[in-house]
Amino acid sequence: MSRRIVTFLIVGVVLAGGGYFAYQWLNRSTTAATPLQTAPVTVGTISTSVSASGTIAAPQSDTLAWETTGTIAKINVSVGDIVDAGAPLAELDPDSLSATVIQAEADLLAAQAALEDVLNGPSAEEIAAARLAVIEAQEAVTDTQRSLNGVLNPNVAYYKEQYTRAQEDVAAAQASVEADQYQISLRSASDALAVAKSNLEHWERLENLYPGYGQQHGDGYVNAQNKYARAVEDYNVALASSQQSSISNVNALTDAEDALTTAESNLSAAQSGPNSADVQLYTAQLEQALAVLATAEETLADLLAQPDEQAIAEAEAAVANAEEAADKTRIVAPFGGTVLGIYNRIGDRVASGTTAIVLADLSSLEIQVSVSEVDVNLIAPGQTVSITVDAAPDATYTGAVDQLIALGSSSSGVVTFPVLVNIPNPDAALKAGMSAAVNIIVDERAAVLLVPNKAIRVANGERTVTVMTGLGQTQQVAVTIGLTNETYSEVTSGSLKEGDRVVISGTTTSGSSSTTEQQGSGFGGILGGGGIPMDGGGAPGGGMPPSP
Repeated sequence: MSRRIVTFLIVGVVLAGGGYFAYQWLNRSTTAATPLQTAPVTVGTISTSVSASGTIAAPQSDTLAWETTGTIAKINVSVGDIVDAGAPLAELDPDSLSATVIQAEADLLAAQAALEDVLNGPSAEEIAAARLAVIEAQEAVTDTQRSLNGVLNPNVAYYKEQYTRAQEDVAAAQASVEADQYQISLRSASDALAVAKSNLEHWERLENLYPGYGQQHGDGYVNAQNKYARAVEDYNVALASSQQSSISNVNALTDAEDALTTAESNLSAAQSGPNSADVQLYTAQLEQALAVLATAEETLADLLAQPDEQAIAEAEAAVANAEEAADKTRIVAPFGGTVLGIYNRIGDRVASGTTAIVLADLSSLEIQVSVSEVDVNLIAPGQTVSITVDAAPDATYTGAVDQLIALGSSSSGVVTFPVLVNIPNPDAALKAGMSAAVNIIVDERAAVLLVPNKAIRVANGERTVTVMTGLGQTQQVAVTIGLTNETYSEVTSGSLKEGDRVVISGTTTSGSSSTTEQQGSGFGGILGGGGIPMDGGGAPGGGMPPSP
């Protein structure tokens, strides 16, 4: 071996030794300069979420417009007012309306009155009148049936009896005429008048022959005059009574004779059998009487019955139709909400279709977001949602999943599903139209053991953490991981316990050997294996930090 080679070897050994000592010195200096970083094992709540974004909107809103032509007479609200469903917001001047609209309002009043009648039922007077109509119709049926029965089955014996009685009535009336006492009185009065007249004429002849004769013989002439006057008066009275009696007796006789003729005709008809014309007549009358009775009974039954659902429904439908026509004269809130805009003023002339008022229900807000098909099966109605908006960056609001629309859409090969998030009783800072970021909490576990992801190492398929045991000593502890988010992981088994401090970076010494720990998000660094998988089906997203 030459001296040159030996020299090179010595120099190499020296350099190698110097390099080794230099490495040890540098490594020692680095270790001394980089102390261990640890974090505590805690018990708290861990959650995983699905992140998305969307625009805040009111779940119910409407731009209301006029439905007829007229001049605005009233505007009952201002922007920002909260109104109930059915509240009148604005009205047209009645004098500016067309005849068609005015008639619609009259129809509405009539329909409302009809509905009230249906609901209240009939009055006592209406029921009494209906019952009387039934009784009268029953009597008409009875009378007509009796007449028809008489035509179909004539009672000859009955009509014979009636004929005999009619004959007796005629004889009695004739006898009354012949034995009239007033006629006898008239004859007596006539005879007395004739005697008085003869006596008066006798005295008149004597007075003519012998003037003053009557006075000379005891006032005979004056007495004769008085008797004659009384006789005339009695005769006139008897004549009037006789004439009146005669008329009455003659009428009675005439009536009796007419009744006899009718009885004779009825007897003849009964003896001849049923008359087809009479049968047809009374049959038609009976049918008509029965129809009237049926109608009267039906009317009474309807009045006594409670109003049926169909009648009420028909009356209510009539009112609804009339209201729809009459409501064209005003703007009515279709739902409860807040007035966001008013486009008219009192006195404006508007036509059908003119925009009037914007109304929205702000009692709750909603956000529609799109969720990837990878995460959609994690979403369910009722899940809590954390919401942030750019307008209030330091605030976090809470909502809930309202519904998942199970019909996806594809865009550029990415399939997403719509999800509606509801915000009940929203804060005043949240307004329709704002963009919002949401985190849907898909899984959450409380009171569990939590370890930072930076402390977890993977070697040979096993997860471990390095626990400080005191005086700078460490110990590798195997753990089983449950739910994981981007910061923490749930420890489901192992000897790890709350309060233990685990190494997240720096140099540790175990026994006489030292190991350099690498800082990272759940990876083993130089000495470890691959990354920490997200057990429990978690998805990337903002998680809730554990309680200390």
